[in-house]
Amino acid sequence: MDFAKKAKAAEYAPYLASMQRLLSARGLPAATISEMTNLQRLVPMFGGGLDQKIIDGVWNKVWPDALTVDDRIRLLSQRALKFSEATIKQGIREGKSAWNIMQELRGHFEVEGLERKAAFRLTAHTTNMVYHTAQAEISIQANFVMGIRIVRGMYGDADPTCDICDEHGGQDFKEYYKDDFGGRSYDLYVMANAPAYHVNCNCGVEDITEDAATFIQRAREENGKR
Repeated sequence: MDFAKKAKAAEYAPYLASMQRLLSARGLPAATISEMTNLQRLVPMFGGGLDQKIIDGVWNKVWPDALTVDDRIRLLSQRALKFSEATIKQGIREGKSAWNIMQELRGHFEVEGLERKAAFRLTAHTTNMVYHTAQAEISIQANFVMGIRIVRGMYGDADPTCDICDEHGGQDFKEYYKDDFGGRSYDLYVMANAPAYHVNCNCGVEDITEDAATFIQRAREENGKR
């Protein structure tokens, strides 16, 4: 979406300032914040990796759960487990895909008699959940995000028989809005922070956002009330 066509850079400033404050609070370098908040983007895209402070902030929530996605992982030695943790953290920081990170772990898993599939499941789950958890914080705190949309089958074929996904994501998708936009912020908070609903779940989350012009108009109206 080309927001530069909808608002001049000067009018876009309040919109950018909100995002920049959010990112600055997470300790990202100024150059990174500048690149992430150009006129062509609405929310940060994580293809270039995540800042170490963000990874550390969500790691204790994600890692213990990741160790349970495959029973074979518990057979790893402590040395291999520590190596796996450090390698996955480094890969996420550098923006590597789960597949590329798995290739680095593959040899260590095979030496200990584990299939590479176990390495991929550990890596994929951890990588996805770190990105998801970081994105959830932005979805909840950014005032230009109206709500979230849980989409069935975003990352692959949706299981039509899955009652769990059907409840949270509906037949095709399900939307959750903040209080200010006719929904319940509590519901959005719970769903934005929810992990994948089951192993190999293909549901995904999208932000529902205002366009720049609407955001600016609403910000002006709110400021006028103060």
